[in-house]
Amino acid sequence: GDTALNGDAMRQPMGREVLEALQREVGRLGETRTASARGVSLICSHTGGGKASVRMQLDAGGRIIVTIGLADQGAGTFTLVQRVAAVTLSVARERIDVRQGNTAEALYDPGAGASRVTHIVGRATQDAAVALRELLEKESGMTLRDDRLYAAGDNAGMAIEDAAATFAASGTPLDVTATYWSDPPGSERVPDYTFGAYSIGLEVDTGTGALGLTDALFVADVGTVLNPIAHRGQIEGGFVC
Repeated sequence: GDTALNGDAMRQPMGREVLEALQREVGRLGETRTASARGVSLICSHTGGGKASVRMQLDAGGRIIVTIGLADQGAGTFTLVQRVAAVTLSVARERIDVRQGNTAEALYDPGAGASRVTHIVGRATQDAAVALRELLEKESGMTLRDDRLYAAGDNAGMAIEDAAATFAASGTPLDVTATYWSDPPGSERVPDYTFGAYSIGLEVDTGTGALGLTDALFVADVGTVLNPIAHRGQIEGGFVC
């Protein structure tokens, strides 16, 4: 119910929970390490919104091609898109090829920034995967699950490669696009804030004033983790910087 300095309403703020978790962890750490001084900070970061579009196709060989207008600058964007698409479609991740299209073929995307990629591009990918799955099931008359197509009462299923070849031979296009817009005109703005807290322990030499780091704890409200390795890298890299 509180508002941020820019007037945004704070929905489900996790500041208290984050601080309480940090307090518990500092208490546990105190059983093994004693710091001369300790500093605590609470941070709040806005997750970026905006608009992005994704194109998704099933080619004649059974590959699913995902074309985005976003470069992977090292944060694991292509892995994210691949995982979201695979789970939504219920296919193997190895079947999905993610590529950055040029301005003549890729749909609109303003690029990486403000921690918006997982939120915006991830949702656009999810929507495109839902649309492709519905189209594939409609055209085949079968259900897609576990990387195969199943007709009613059929436990063996059909390989996606066989279905894709049939569609290609008949000229049936399996090509969809989807756009996700977090705050379209006329809608109520729904801001998304993430909370985190640090506790830094120091040893202080009272004779020289020299400082030594004894420990560093960080607690964050991160939501659902889609890529554990990248998630850990973001937190550790951010702390080091």
